[in-house]
Parts: sequence; C-alpha cells; structure tokens
Amino acid sequence: MIARRPLSHRRPVRRAPYWTRDRVIVGLQRYYRVHGTAPTASNVWQAVTWDDHRRPPYRPYPCFSNVLRYFRTFRQAWIAAGIRTDRQHEDFTPEEHWYLREACGIIPRTEMARDLQRTPAAVHKYLQMHGLHSYLNCGWSLNRVMALTGVSRYWLDWCHERGLLPYRRGSKCVFVAPLDLLNVPMVDWEAHPEIGRGLRRMLLERLVGVLARMEAR
Repeated sequence: MIARRPLSHRRPVRRAPYWTRDRVIVGLQRYYRVHGTAPTASNVWQAVTWDDHRRPPYRPYPCFSNVLRYFRTFRQAWIAAGIRTDRQHEDFTPEEHWYLREACGIIPRTEMARDLQRTPAAVHKYLQMHGLHSYLNCGWSLNRVMALTGVSRYWLDWCHERGLLPYRRGSKCVFVAPLDLLNVPMVDWEAHPEIGRGLRRMLLERLVGVLARMEAR
C-alpha cells in the first residue's frame, strides 16, 4: 500500500478571489444606491466598511484593498462603475488651468465643466479668481471695437471679407485681435489715442513674454 501524506503536508488549494473586478464594480454600485455618496479616499472607505466583518459572498461591499487591486485610485473605480464623483475639494491642475485659459470665451462654461468633470459653479468661481473674463480673454468683441473706434459694423465686415480683419467666433460673441485693427483703414488713430496706447501696451506684454520664454530655455 502507498502511504498517504499527513494532512499537514498536503498542498493548500488555491481558490480564485471572490472579489473580481466585475464584483467590485457591482459592490460599488450597490453602495451608491444605498448611501447616495461616492467616497474617493481609502481611509474614508475603510471607515465605512470597518464594522462589516462578514465573509464573502455575504459582505455587501469590497474592502479598500480589493478595490485598489484593480484600480489605481477610488476615483477610477467610481468612474468604471458609471458614477461621477464630486471634485469640489480638489485643486485645479496646471493642465486644467491651461484648458480654461484657452477655452474661456470660446467654449461655453457648461461644456468646460463637463470636460473637466467639475460643476459649472466651480468653473465660474475659478475663472473669476484668475481674472479670466469671457468677453475679454479672446480679444475685443465687435461691439467694443465699434464703441472705441466709431467704425460701423458694415465697415468691419467689409474688412473681414477682404482678409484685413480676421474674426474669431466665441460662445457669446465674435472677437477680433486688437493688433489686427492696425489693418483697418477706417480707424482714426489721432482721434482715439487710447487705442494706440492699449496696442503698444499689448505689444510690450507680448515682447516680455517672448523674452521670458527665451530665458527659461
């Protein structure tokens, strides 16, 4: 007869983990339906599930280690579960600042908020704090140009059709670059010296920016 190994020397049977990626997503969705919140911090989630000592499959929610086994952050896990998280306590990143600076006045704030997964109120507050105005960020509106120069819309459109004054359509109005007004022959620069001073100031600011970038290289 062949001697059997003692039970203590038998190889343990490896079982597949209960909390697979799909079950983790289902557990997160179940938690959101019951509590109506989506915690994004591991310590908060651990405190929520700390008192739940039941073993799977009777445990309704995965522990934080099971969530982070399949996702780098809790935010990614909630996104995979189809649940949008609240980002009001997160600072804006440099990439988001660049996006808002370039898109302000061109893209509506509701679309900017949707692209950044933030609320329109948060985007509006950030633009105000950094002096980004929808009517001033992309140049001068046609109404402002007409008020400053006295040139009618007919002549502005005439210059635009001949390539002298490019238009840039924004979310609320049409913009023109102030420096392009140098190509408009109808502007009386002697009668409006404040426009010339403003253009010189813009040229100096642009020159300072170019020199700063050259020194940073």
